[in-house]
Amino acid sequence: MLESPHSEDWVTWNAMNLLLSSGPDTWWAQLSAHSKRANPNLQFPASMMLPQVRFWQRAASPKEYEASSRERMRRSSDPMISARSRASEPVEGDSEIDLIIESPLFLIYVEAKLDSDISMRTTYDPARNQIIRNIDCLLDSVHKRTPFFWMFVRDASQGRAYTQLMRKYQEDTTTLSHDLPHHDPLLLEKVAKGLTIVTWREIAQGICTPCATDDEQLLSIKRELWRRVQ
Repeated sequence: MLESPHSEDWVTWNAMNLLLSSGPDTWWAQLSAHSKRANPNLQFPASMMLPQVRFWQRAASPKEYEASSRERMRRSSDPMISARSRASEPVEGDSEIDLIIESPLFLIYVEAKLDSDISMRTTYDPARNQIIRNIDCLLDSVHKRTPFFWMFVRDASQGRAYTQLMRKYQEDTTTLSHDLPHHDPLLLEKVAKGLTIVTWREIAQGICTPCATDDEQLLSIKRELWRRVQ
């Protein structure tokens, strides 16, 4: 994380911890304001409780997807794929969720990107992109809360696959239903409306300003974070 100038983990850890430490009582208001500027349709359930934040949590492949994926693989003409469908280990490994923001009323999964784009397939499913995979895990964990899927990125241009896909899923919710047929279409409509891309630069603008109380290490982190998110 420290040595790689392209480390998404370094940016995620330092940006979020600077945000949390600079405003323990106001960080959520700041972050949700950034998100609402990126997606004016966002609506959060009313709550006086601050959400909790967790980093790099693992999420198992949802059981419904596992079952449908095995059935698809079982019908494959490739004998290796057909044989793999009968193996005991999961056909899809755990997903690592970069950032989870949650309260009793909502659950947000965040995928963080710096230089890289999303993965467009998994080992055994050429149609399963990283956004769909994360949303599937989100809906498997949300229970009765309101689900949101966000991305924190450096580059939100149309040249990125994640930008194109997030816009596609927002504008035509039937595409989400096509990619996640084992989920309720009405719930997928809610997810589509809440899809949001926020740039790291927006998040970092307020928290990278030097303060008189900053020691040299903190000043160094702020300078480096600002440099990496440009």
